[in-house]
Amino acid sequence: MVSVYGSFILEYDYDGDLLGKIDLKKKHNSSDIVLLEIDLFDNIWAFSDNGGIYVMDDEYNLRRNFDYLGVDKIESCIGHDSSESIDFFCSYMDESGLGILHFLYSDNGMPTYIDYYQISESAGYIDMELVNNYIYLATTDGMYEADIDSNLKFMSSWNVYLQEEYILGLEKTNDILIAIQTDDYIDIVDKTGDTIHSIDEDYNHFLDFKIADSNLYLLFEDKLLSYEINQSGSISFILLSSENLENSSYNLLSINGDNVLTSINNQGFIINTDKHVITNTPSIIGYNAITLLEDGSIAAVGTILNEDESVYSAGLLHYKNQMFINYIPKTRIDDGMYKVDSEDDFYVISINYRLGEKYSRSIVEVKKNHIAFSNSGVPYAPPVDSEPSINGGVIIVDLTSGLIENIFNSDNTQTLGGLNGINNSTEYGNYIVVNEILSADGKLYILNPHNELYGNTLSIYNISNNSWEGVNVETNNLYLPQGLAIDQNNQIWIGFENSETDNSIPLPYSDGGIRFVDENNQFIEVDNDEILVGGEESSIWSVDICDYNDFEILWVLGAEGVQGYTIFQNQFSAISSMNLFSEIPFYEGDRIKCDYNSNVWITTTHSGVRTILANNNYTEYWPSYEGMTSKNSGLLSDVVYDIDFNSSSGEVYLATDKGISILRSPFSDVVYNSRNKHEVYFNVNPFITSKHENVLISNIPIGSTVLIMDLDGRVLRRIKEDDFTQYIWDGKDSNGRYLNSGIYIVASKNENNQNTISKIAIIRDN
Repeated sequence: MVSVYGSFILEYDYDGDLLGKIDLKKKHNSSDIVLLEIDLFDNIWAFSDNGGIYVMDDEYNLRRNFDYLGVDKIESCIGHDSSESIDFFCSYMDESGLGILHFLYSDNGMPTYIDYYQISESAGYIDMELVNNYIYLATTDGMYEADIDSNLKFMSSWNVYLQEEYILGLEKTNDILIAIQTDDYIDIVDKTGDTIHSIDEDYNHFLDFKIADSNLYLLFEDKLLSYEINQSGSISFILLSSENLENSSYNLLSINGDNVLTSINNQGFIINTDKHVITNTPSIIGYNAITLLEDGSIAAVGTILNEDESVYSAGLLHYKNQMFINYIPKTRIDDGMYKVDSEDDFYVISINYRLGEKYSRSIVEVKKNHIAFSNSGVPYAPPVDSEPSINGGVIIVDLTSGLIENIFNSDNTQTLGGLNGINNSTEYGNYIVVNEILSADGKLYILNPHNELYGNTLSIYNISNNSWEGVNVETNNLYLPQGLAIDQNNQIWIGFENSETDNSIPLPYSDGGIRFVDENNQFIEVDNDEILVGGEESSIWSVDICDYNDFEILWVLGAEGVQGYTIFQNQFSAISSMNLFSEIPFYEGDRIKCDYNSNVWITTTHSGVRTILANNNYTEYWPSYEGMTSKNSGLLSDVVYDIDFNSSSGEVYLATDKGISILRSPFSDVVYNSRNKHEVYFNVNPFITSKHENVLISNIPIGSTVLIMDLDGRVLRRIKEDDFTQYIWDGKDSNGRYLNSGIYIVASKNENNQNTISKIAIIRDN
């Protein structure tokens, strides 16, 4: 089996082991391959994203190159061997609509292009099959059927039926089986439309179905269903299994013999029950912490929990030069969660540390290409013999070598620690939690809640001399530090949660509020901290410091809102007359961060992102007071754990439970794609109105007017935004009506920048 990304083709056996990798860019100067097909002569057909076709032998030597056909996208191909000829048919989409390309083979298996057959100007492609000399093309306008010996140029050769039905898929049996949407069910029907079987599943999540060895497989985004087909007498279906997938989504199904292969969105693939990480995909879907590295690459760490709060999966990601390099905990490989092709596969690297039971909430660059990340919720276990400990709250990884450089815990630091009978008199397990790591001036500052063993809720690691020191709570109740910031005078500021102990008779455990660390390494209150948002004993979840007009502002995110403070002679002074966002309940894990322009960004694990602009004394918001959510922007999810900023590109990196969102803020000039800087980009294309609520149009210069036009240049919709480099469109014209299926032009007009233009396919099925 093979997979494809960019110019690379990867070959795997059915154990999931990588057999080989071919770079078509080096071999044939071809890139951006999006689809592969194998014909009846074992020729390999590779289709590029610009409609180019490369036909190669099984050694990837080029046999034919069809780069003149003028199609935008190949959908699928199928071969036909008759007594008179051997044919190959490929369905395609272009600006004229949907059609079929026809190729014919010579005696030596060399394909020759014969003709194209335009089928529909408005239909969208769904599926294609060949049965008993008939070609079937399932579209959004119905089922097209024709005898391949007829003149396929003539529409009179095509029979069209099921035009009133929404077809989901098409599968070859002795005759033909079709999956259609019926009310809230999926019906399996024959070509006459007679129902053979009904399946009580949500069609909105349906992806594909296949028949193999008297079994019917239905793939949904979140599950794989298997049915036994009983063909004695009338056909009946017996449910055999239902394979669920958590924390991600399926996207492709393939059957080969006894092997059922399903690909996972952005993660790899599963053969039967074994999961495999594929080259250049992330191993997990959600990330809790993210950081921009000195060389412009991105590092992110994530821990995904099941509903019972147990760890489902975890991993470290390094995204560099458009390549995903995965660091997977060895235990996840040993317990069968992942299968790694080989230990020397640089794209999937096993690292040996004891996986914590909580989210990894922080990641920073320690020095060039060295990162430190938090590994929280680690019960203490003593080192075994002379083996180095794999238990630790802070892990340092050398991204150049791919090796763990250090694992820090209570044994080798004498300052990091965990539970020791204070919060709960029965808990002495030295359970280590790390909430935040900050790197500054050659030191790591580590917030370590529940450090009852040593009492140091702040630990400081000097990287140059490998030494540790701690700031002790002493007699204070400050066991739950949540957020950390350091000002330009190296003054350390920490926000604390307010909480009582978990004993049968609760006592003060963590008083909340804000403290700074003085020259004697003691936690000190500000004189008037009663003006803090929520009061002096409020729960403070996150803090950061913005440089604004030559002075510093301490921004505070508390349970009851947001406020910025200037500090003079140990006194707070609020910059706003009222607390901001006080109507929103904030929780542990919500964060506040300043960007390079001193704008304030608030990430939440429940309602997206809010941004307060530095202009006009923090009285304006971007894009509005309601902020950015998955509904009004390109944000993948409203559950956002962390954020970082690229001052060179204007990019904003957000770690969410559904992956990493990369947005472009309006506070830097839009950065164009270097290959074609004046091209419009879409997050989905084609845009299917029943599946996609909106389409995100990006790479637009700020202040542009976006025009949606038909192919005759008639303007159907205008969208104007002053603050975005990306626009949201719902697929409707200026009268609020969905556009019909077809190809449309999307262009931007801007007085100060180059105009941009591209095409988008609309599939209307509602």
